[in-house]
Amino acid sequence: MHSDQPWNAGYVCGHLKAGIVMRPWEKSRETLPAKDIQEVIKRAMDSDEGIAARSAAKALAEDVRAAVANGGSSWADMEEFVARITK
Repeated sequence: MHSDQPWNAGYVCGHLKAGIVMRPWEKSRETLPAKDIQEVIKRAMDSDEGIAARSAAKALAEDVRAAVANGGSSWADMEEFVARITK
């Protein structure tokens, strides 16, 4: 992973609980064995942790869609930004 990816992964998996960590950052330079990948995929598909992560990801997606929709918070912020820079 590069630059902001470790921070994003930590935020999404740790704070938002919308993902499952494949491996800790300290081991990012190591090749991840297929067995480990298989284990994480099984956890994502068959465990309570995976169900919770998928539910959190779905809720996050809905929040993002609402924010960028016409009248949403991100939409309004962009409108305000454009208004300020075009004065």
